[in-house]
Amino acid sequence: MKRINRFHFNLMLISGFLLFFETTGVQAQGKFVDNEILAGRIANSVHQKIDRRYNTLAISRIRLKDKTVRINVNELIDYSNVKIVRGRRFRVTDRSKLQLLLKEQRIQLSEFVSPNEYRELGMLLGVQLFIYGNVYSDTLVLKAIDVQNSQIVWAETFTLFDQNQNYELLNDFSGKLIESFGQDEQSLKEEDIKKVSFWSIDSPRIFENGEVMDYMTVALSTQGAVNVVDRENLQLIYQEQKLNQQVFIDESQARRLGELYGVDAFMYGKITSKPDGSYLASLKLMSIFSGVIIWADLIKFSLPEEKEKGKLMNPFTRKIQKSGKRKANSGQVALRGGVFVMGSNDPLYNASPERAVRIKSFYIDIYETSNNEYLQFVESTGHRLPTSWKNGEFPENLGDHPVVGVSWEDAKMYCQHLGKRLLTEREWEYAIRGSKARKYPWDGIGFGSGFAVTRESGTRSSQPVQTRNRDVTPEGIAHLAGNVREHVADYYKPYGSKSAGGTQRVIRGASWAFGAFEAAGFFRGYSSPNLAWPDVGIRCGRDI
Repeated sequence: MKRINRFHFNLMLISGFLLFFETTGVQAQGKFVDNEILAGRIANSVHQKIDRRYNTLAISRIRLKDKTVRINVNELIDYSNVKIVRGRRFRVTDRSKLQLLLKEQRIQLSEFVSPNEYRELGMLLGVQLFIYGNVYSDTLVLKAIDVQNSQIVWAETFTLFDQNQNYELLNDFSGKLIESFGQDEQSLKEEDIKKVSFWSIDSPRIFENGEVMDYMTVALSTQGAVNVVDRENLQLIYQEQKLNQQVFIDESQARRLGELYGVDAFMYGKITSKPDGSYLASLKLMSIFSGVIIWADLIKFSLPEEKEKGKLMNPFTRKIQKSGKRKANSGQVALRGGVFVMGSNDPLYNASPERAVRIKSFYIDIYETSNNEYLQFVESTGHRLPTSWKNGEFPENLGDHPVVGVSWEDAKMYCQHLGKRLLTEREWEYAIRGSKARKYPWDGIGFGSGFAVTRESGTRSSQPVQTRNRDVTPEGIAHLAGNVREHVADYYKPYGSKSAGGTQRVIRGASWAFGAFEAAGFFRGYSSPNLAWPDVGIRCGRDI
């Protein structure tokens, strides 16, 4: 077999995760990372968010970008592999097999890998995905690349400590980048922009080398309007072609590099700090074919406590183009409190241990919040628009569909405006499972393709909130198992964890994009509170 060249990893490839550091733990500011919890978060995200067509992977490298962070990657690797394998979905390349194959082929791995090398190494190891990433001062950023097309198919940031200044800053930035890109998705399609990468992003010293572009990679991969080619994997071509890396793009070089790597457009720009403690990103996306800037924006971001109190406003939000009187279609029902069995001991659902939980009586919306209802909120408060309202226009044909493209922060503000609140995780699960701890809103039978608006139903989109099928509880609450996923109030952390709070918020239920597995009443998802997803909506609750 042809030998693979230019692979020079600094340390040995280990059981799918690579590059370990000889320490006994992770420490910063006197705080230690619980590797078991972190590994669970990694495995949970891998199982939830990587497309079901992939079933083999290897994590090829993890680089330590901040030398002050001391991390026992060996332990994290071990725990993560166990939890991924326990999910019974992925085959993970064994340490001994990896080492043997690499020794036989005399392969040395570098930190930068070309597309052809990815493909060849993937064939050699029998894997579809390589997962790799970087450790920064307060986060671990991981990405998964498809070995066949070099596209990023999954990306995630994982916080390491309670104090996460850069994470909070860049998460605010990422959410606004997703929102901006979502508003211009149609124009990108018209320009036939399918693959993008980063030329250069000049940023203040507070951010570590490559940190901003890593977060942007996660954001754009999440948004889904384009496929992202990781900036890190362009470094080798930069070196081979003797191209000049600079902040401001050179059209001839961009075209040359884009053609070599199959990229349609490059993003570049600069981030500057402002006297009020905020930051302003000036970003541009240039087509390699025409040299024309096809997208640009100014994105202001800051720490959460520096945001305007009361309304979470985006200064770049466009005005609504269409309006009018809308009919509200929601009501609430009261659920009597009591004791129910919450969670599942099946490790696949990340909801163990199963345990008895007492809950107080509460009100819950019968239906998910519709676009019509959310419009009334926007018109009365001036709140920012959902990212799903393309080009700032109200979707007239989807008025009775659930509103999506709203973040946890948006959902919280909406419920508060109505004198309501987000449901707690316990309340949401109690609503779908009841005191009898049923798996789905219907009881006594399994899952059928037409029972709920999930991937199996074949709708490929949401349905009106008042659509009736089997996805109705005995109390009449509709679409808890499907249609759209729903924000709830709680911070995400594994059940039984002694850590206080967190940075991620829980998302419950399945949607038209998810399947029967996620429709189970105890299934748990999560997301950053400022990210908006195309299949996540709102359902409110209220105290009795």
